[in-house]
Amino acid sequence: MIKSKVFDRYRISMEKVKSLIIQSIVEVYGQKHRNQIEEALNNTYINSYVTAKDIENDFYKRQSKFSEMLGIKFLKKIGIKIQREEEEKVYKNGTYNLSDENKKILKIFFQENQFSSYGKLFAFDDELLRSEEEYIKKKAVQDRCDVLRKMGLEISPENYYEVIQTQNGKEILGRAYKAYEVAKECDREYKQFREENKDYIEYMDAISNYKRELNFKYLKIYAKRILPYVDPSDGMNIKKALEIDQKDGYQFVMDADKEKNT
Repeated sequence: MIKSKVFDRYRISMEKVKSLIIQSIVEVYGQKHRNQIEEALNNTYINSYVTAKDIENDFYKRQSKFSEMLGIKFLKKIGIKIQREEEEKVYKNGTYNLSDENKKILKIFFQENQFSSYGKLFAFDDELLRSEEEYIKKKAVQDRCDVLRKMGLEISPENYYEVIQTQNGKEILGRAYKAYEVAKECDREYKQFREENKDYIEYMDAISNYKRELNFKYLKIYAKRILPYVDPSDGMNIKKALEIDQKDGYQFVMDADKEKNT
């Protein structure tokens, strides 16, 4: 069993909330029923039950909501006016309540209707262009061009350095850099959210690793059981894979199906 303090957040302490519950019920049914209400509540047992999947769903729901509101913050910071009614609808029901124009703006920078730390806007980190790895610089230029084109600039990776020296190129690039600075601020908040919920993330990682180990365990049991029923050549590959004592399920399957994968 994988233990985690995360579960403590979902436990309901009857002793802590009992007086509040009693008072709330008394306010409805009257003081004369207090003794009856207290007796009934004292005989009540609350079993707060939550599964690993419940915890995962709760975390991703809160993380998505946080990213959606960061999207609103980003839009405001770059000068987009958001109506209070629109913001309230996003908070309650998600970013599909954003106007089409505001969705389009977020998609230009983040490729989705909310803030994302993986958005192409982060390609405007100049450190990427100073990387010693050629593929990193190439990817950064490509992502920059994707954003700048959607901002109205005719540009490609082949003429990037030439176009950004033009008056129009400098103007649009400047706007992109300003948006990038706002995105960095949002990203710091996003990372802080992840840090504050580190126990959730560690627990979900532990569950994921446990599932992977369990699946691999039964995959090897299955492999042993089918040996008498497969072709000799296939059986030989399976035996070799089992003898290697492979720790990775994917690599084990690749070794067992070596002839089919070559």
